[in-house]
Amino acid sequence: MALQFTTDTTDVVVVTRTAAMDDLTTWTELAWVYLDSLSANNMCVGSKQANAGGGTGYRICNIRLSTGQLNMDVNTDTTDVACRSADSAGNRVPAGSWQFVGYRLSSLVPTLYMGSLTAAIAELAYLTQTTGTGNLVSEASYDYRLGNIPFFTTMLPGRVALLGVWNTALTVQQMRAQQFSTKPLNSPLFWCYLGMGAANAIDLTGNGNNGAVTGATVANHVPLGPPFGYDLYEQFAAAAVAGGPPPSIVPILADYYRRKKVQ
Repeated sequence: MALQFTTDTTDVVVVTRTAAMDDLTTWTELAWVYLDSLSANNMCVGSKQANAGGGTGYRICNIRLSTGQLNMDVNTDTTDVACRSADSAGNRVPAGSWQFVGYRLSSLVPTLYMGSLTAAIAELAYLTQTTGTGNLVSEASYDYRLGNIPFFTTMLPGRVALLGVWNTALTVQQMRAQQFSTKPLNSPLFWCYLGMGAANAIDLTGNGNNGAVTGATVANHVPLGPPFGYDLYEQFAAAAVAGGPPPSIVPILADYYRRKKVQ
């Protein structure tokens, strides 16, 4: 299951904030994203920001305009922490395929990551990467939002699945472990399958960061197997024989579930 967003600026998930989600100085966000098309507007994958403008503090993770570049902006009392992936092949999110995108902030150093169903997530090259100075400005008064958010005419024409936020700087190895897992690893602050319900985005961590869905509809899940994963290797093997997962990801999933069974 996933959530399908359109170009309607009312399609949005609003996660009512808890204190655990506020003013994170170190964090990682990961999500599977399928863009139906590239937009002439910024495409918001996750944000804490005022409804109508920048506000006094913000944390923005988006896909930038029709170039498909990953983009992250965080506000400090001295300068902005800014990071944008290079405008070149392999560093942009294409339309028409599932991509696993990652945003990370550690010691005011922003980094961006991307993988796919056939490629492990890896750090991207950058067009800009501005390390911050000073102290992060509080964004504690803002909820966490995903989708077509009406400030700066932001929209997200496509699907999002398996969204997680951590208050730690995950390593690339940890991101890769999460990439092909349908269960949350490394104790996220917020974890949601998205699409579990038409009206709710339930936080499965128990931290209470639950979201309300407006406009977006339930859609097909990223093809990592059944919506909530295979519990047994034998189930995966049977599904593969029956033509379940696409052939391109069968070797990846087989190796993952083989290692999972051995552990």
